[in-house]
Amino acid sequence: MIRYIIKSRRARRIGKRMIRNLAVGMACASGLSLSPADARAREAGAPDRELMVTGQRQAYRGLVPITDIPQSITLLNEERLEEGQITRLADALDLSSSVARQNNFGGLWESFAIRGLVGDENNPSGYLVNGFNAGRGFAGPRDISGIERIEILKGPNAALFGRGEPGGGINLVTKRPTGTFAAKLEGSYGSYDFRRVEGDMNLPATDFAAVRFVGFYEAADSFRDTIKTERYGIFPSVLFRFGPSTSLIYELEATRQEVPLDRGVFALGDNLKTVPRSRFLGEPGLGPNVATATGHQFSLQHDFSADWSLLVGIGLRDTELKGSSADAELAAPRQRLFVDGRSLTREVRYREYDGDHRVFRGELSGRFDSRFGLHHVIVGADRDIFESDLFVLGYRAPLLSTSPTAQQGFEIDILEPVYGRFPVPTLNLPRLRCACARDRAGHASAADVARCQSQAGRWWQVSCAGNGRDACGAAGDDRLRLDRGAARRPGPADADDRGRLFRVSGVVGHRHSACFGPGSAEPRCLARARRAVGGSGRAVAARCARRCKCRHPAREPVADRRCDRARPPADGRQP
Repeated sequence: MIRYIIKSRRARRIGKRMIRNLAVGMACASGLSLSPADARAREAGAPDRELMVTGQRQAYRGLVPITDIPQSITLLNEERLEEGQITRLADALDLSSSVARQNNFGGLWESFAIRGLVGDENNPSGYLVNGFNAGRGFAGPRDISGIERIEILKGPNAALFGRGEPGGGINLVTKRPTGTFAAKLEGSYGSYDFRRVEGDMNLPATDFAAVRFVGFYEAADSFRDTIKTERYGIFPSVLFRFGPSTSLIYELEATRQEVPLDRGVFALGDNLKTVPRSRFLGEPGLGPNVATATGHQFSLQHDFSADWSLLVGIGLRDTELKGSSADAELAAPRQRLFVDGRSLTREVRYREYDGDHRVFRGELSGRFDSRFGLHHVIVGADRDIFESDLFVLGYRAPLLSTSPTAQQGFEIDILEPVYGRFPVPTLNLPRLRCACARDRAGHASAADVARCQSQAGRWWQVSCAGNGRDACGAAGDDRLRLDRGAARRPGPADADDRGRLFRVSGVVGHRHSACFGPGSAEPRCLARARRAVGGSGRAVAARCARRCKCRHPAREPVADRRCDRARPPADGRQP
């Protein structure tokens, strides 16, 4: 990452005059007036005073003033956010004309498009925190109680961080210690029993350290039937100064949210009033989805001189989202609503999403003067590692052609809903029905992958790891999924049948591995375990973890150490 800005002395003088004239014109147009003390000082010819604010520099622009950056940047400062009583990131981004909301996964995360460019709607949108790419994961909607300002970087600015989004990026600047004592406590109460408490305290602990503590608690009902939410978190930070030129900041993020997955309402045909907007079509008895986040960020800055500075940092963030939901069945052959107009067939899903994000970043920034003008330079590099573990269990209703009962369809009357009418279907580990056939190069057939799906009501997601060049997956909702992490793991260099490795994916499954033998219909160790324990899902996974063997056709069985990482599912029951 290299950034280079040149600005001549003449352009700098002209720019200062334009900004000064613009500021005076804006003050006159808005009716602002000087205080009597300021007026007397101006009349007495008091010299202009320069205010110097000390602190760590901004990561993405170094020592460059924001007025000198030749890109479009929108700033939403703390005062503007407080005036609008904004508490969530999605609401704050509505203030920018270049940012638009996208699918938020039933209110469980944020997704947005910048300048009309949309990312993957199946994952939350990422954002920057103090210039670090540390906003990915499954932490739920972001609360801005610990945010000092929001910077919307439009266009190629986002390329500075190695992500390269053409539309731009979002950078959140957190509240950090100031070294002076200050405290604030706010409380709010509103419609639908909305309650919120927010606190902010600055403490000058010692001569070389300062502490800031920010926290919030929020609970509310909703205009939506049966919907309740609860959110709380803390954002403490500590500043250490090891002399006039070196400082270290540590920041902690710890949040927890209990939010139901709410897909909203629908319309039949052109009737937008099919159901009232308050109608909840899920199942309250499944409970809320719980999203948690724990983040750590270390930033060390050293100033070599007034013109050159080095910033290095580490960002660590673990996120988790788990819970169940009852969603409308989208496949027409299984959906009774298309037949009688009021019975909504639903599928049930249990999810465990884990995200582990690590960021390492370093930047050297400076400026120097030459005969061509003032030069600003930023040179840096970062390493971004994001690992996700997605585990899903699900239940789907049988096809309508089999004449399923209302209980088998887990149906709800959209006009007169009765919650808890049927017991929640039990989500157990099903039998795997086939292998993923691969050729000697390790490439899988999509038709064979599709046959790996369980056609019964209970299903899980699986994927097959290739030889480092290809990977495939199968899901119970008839969509193929690419396991990129498994695709990057090469098979044995001398194995003729590499690519026959069967993996219950670490991304969407049970974290244990086994091998298909030539012509085998399922992993050997899984078959042995299933015969030994009679097909119980939890016992199969545990037994396979203990006894998993991979057999090469020309060699003796060898233990697959990856089986030691096996993790059975959460007993197949709803939380």
